[in-house]
Amino acid sequence: MRLPTTAICVALLTTTLGCAGGGSERAASATTPAPAAPSAAATPDVAPTEGGSAPATSVSPPAASVSADEAPWGSGPRKTIMAGTVPRAAMIPVLDEGLGRFLQRVDVAPSIYDGRFRGFRVVAFSDARFAGHGVEVGDVIERVNGKPIARPAQALAAFESLRTAPRILVELRRNGAPLLLRYDVID
Repeated sequence: MRLPTTAICVALLTTTLGCAGGGSERAASATTPAPAAPSAAATPDVAPTEGGSAPATSVSPPAASVSADEAPWGSGPRKTIMAGTVPRAAMIPVLDEGLGRFLQRVDVAPSIYDGRFRGFRVVAFSDARFAGHGVEVGDVIERVNGKPIARPAQALAAFESLRTAPRILVELRRNGAPLLLRYDVID
């Protein structure tokens, strides 16, 4: 299923551009507080299937890990990982292609926990080059640069804001644990 979500675009943008430091996770000493839970008004772009779960897909997260949909959705500090750098000169042409073209490279599904939309779960990358740069299959992406991504207009606004952003911050859950991936943009 292809859904318009900026967080996935950011993840792919950083991998498509060959971020420096991709694949090596260097934990920063700082942590940031977890964001407030999305409001009840936030809804995914597609309705979940019966029972409130995400629509079935042909690819699933690795069996050894607990999916973010099953893990407890607690609060707490969000570990920051320096995921790499992105040259702005390489990022702008990708942004110029638009959100739709960019989304042809990833499959995502809405993540529902306790009856509430929590973000978009990465189901699969359509190209192996996209793996190993921070975002992984099974991650639930919640926000990009502090911006919500639940609605198409929000996703587009977050995507377009990357043109002038000094860094890309991807707030996500991995196996239920809150993480913040940081990519510095190099001018």
